[in-house]
Amino acid sequence: MTIATRLATGQDAVPIWEWRNDPVTRQNSLGTDGVQWEEHQSWLKRQLTDPAVRLYMLDDQEHGPVAQVRYVRHDESCAEVHITVAPAVRGRGVGTRALRLTLPLAMWSLQVSRVTALIKADNKASLRAFGGAGFVVEQEREFRGSRCVVLSLDARRMVWP
Repeated sequence: MTIATRLATGQDAVPIWEWRNDPVTRQNSLGTDGVQWEEHQSWLKRQLTDPAVRLYMLDDQEHGPVAQVRYVRHDESCAEVHITVAPAVRGRGVGTRALRLTLPLAMWSLQVSRVTALIKADNKASLRAFGGAGFVVEQEREFRGSRCVVLSLDARRMVWP
């Protein structure tokens, strides 16, 4: 699989929305409710225009869009990352590759030296993907009634593509 990375555009609204409403994605998300199309369009517009957000799409020649990775800067040195992998390519290492490809871009463009992620403790696929990209477990905690793992990656521990 040959993956290309690019910034998302409004034209990516449909695949991002479909992936967000996929039953497995919803089960593994911190917010498990479905998202209506109008709500999604408003959300995407905000993400694409917010200077503290970088939203990347990853495309494969054979499969088309295969993942989206979103980074949100929370302060001058740290961003939080969120990722969704297309259902058709899950289990193929796309999550780890997507993180490895986008981390340097996001950290440079957002000018942060640290990235964190909050993952449900039973989401083994995401925990593997983040671990494969160099993230380490910081702590476990409750969030919205779910047991979660806080992971982080410091620029000094990065696994470069």
